[in-house]
Amino acid sequence: VSACNHGRSPYLVTQLARFSPASVANIHAKEMESAFQKACRAAYPIRTLQVLYGFFDEPNVHLKFPVDHRDESYLQNLGHLLGSEHDHIRSVILPSFVPPSCLEAFFCAIAGSSTLQGLSLGGQKDDPPTCDALGLMLCDNTSVHRLHLDHTFFRSRGMAAAFLQGLAENQSLQHLSIELDRRSLCFTYDFQADLMATIVKKSQLSRLIVAGVSSERGQTIVHIDHLLTLLVSAHSLRAIHLARIRLENNVFQVAQAISSNTAAPLKDLTLSRCMMLSSSASRFLSAVALVLKLPTLEKLSISGNHLKNEHFLAILQLLENNKSLIRLNYEENELLSSGKRALTQLVRKQNQSLKWVLHEEITKSTDKLLFYYLGLNQCGRSEVISPDITKRRFGRLIRKAKTCFDCDVLLVNGLYELLREVPHVWCQ
Repeated sequence: VSACNHGRSPYLVTQLARFSPASVANIHAKEMESAFQKACRAAYPIRTLQVLYGFFDEPNVHLKFPVDHRDESYLQNLGHLLGSEHDHIRSVILPSFVPPSCLEAFFCAIAGSSTLQGLSLGGQKDDPPTCDALGLMLCDNTSVHRLHLDHTFFRSRGMAAAFLQGLAENQSLQHLSIELDRRSLCFTYDFQADLMATIVKKSQLSRLIVAGVSSERGQTIVHIDHLLTLLVSAHSLRAIHLARIRLENNVFQVAQAISSNTAAPLKDLTLSRCMMLSSSASRFLSAVALVLKLPTLEKLSISGNHLKNEHFLAILQLLENNKSLIRLNYEENELLSSGKRALTQLVRKQNQSLKWVLHEEITKSTDKLLFYYLGLNQCGRSEVISPDITKRRFGRLIRKAKTCFDCDVLLVNGLYELLREVPHVWCQ
């Protein structure tokens, strides 16, 4: 790595890598990525890059490009490495407006990669060969199952059309994330109709994220009739994330569409920063009440919707008989001490499924009792220790329950005090 960082010859780097002891496999990943990037810029041979990647214990490398990166030799070398059979790269984040001269070859290399799993794309120029390469990459690649499209991506008509064509033929994509703004083609009515219709037909797609850019929060950038059609008809979606999209007057319709899609067992729902006015909170609470009736819903995020403490108390009443929700994200909303006390009482006496509640005001140092009962839910309150339990089984139960209490209890006060701390696992 030192030789690479100081620009030594590729031959020297290759020989050092080949003859180094196995213990250097513990090298810090960031140092190795830095060395690899410098090797790419210096146009090191592909064999040298492959040997460098052989140092990693687990082939799980994620490369992020600088936002202003325009180095053609870097992308060309990386493209060759992606197409090689010794590739260790798992995800690549590509910036906006990469020179078309190397982008076409880069997409062609990705099409042949069998190990790349995640890809993030920024906006590119309307270059016909590059657009064709993108479409072919989406059609031919069978390994990429996570795709994120930056809000600048859909400003190019050619790239947008190539994406739709490739998406229609793709058989591996499972997670799709799209950012929108008012200058993108996605804002047009016809393009959104084509996009939503294509997504509905993807039987393998399980996670969909549609988000506006932070600078345009609260603007209506999604045509609601297309969104409702998607939510009703997409039977494969297990996770739906809607963020920074104004749903002021349509949030209950969105909840109705999600609830009516009984063929899709939804597990994860995000309605984040979708409400700009606290006066619309009653409609939002009605929508939350509707989605909480879904028997499969495990995660719900309603952060940043201008909710007050009384709205949180109303949500807690909805959770009294809920047996499926595991995680609730209530960040960037108002939460007072009365709300935290009500939450503690809820998980202490009634709700045994809720395991995580996220909010800036909820901390382990100030809410120990709340974290204690949430911890009991995490390890399971129904476990009963039999008098003839084996030592191995008892050890597994203790390790599973350690989130419920301070670890010092086990070390200092011994087994008897420990069992007094967790009476729910002791025999009757």
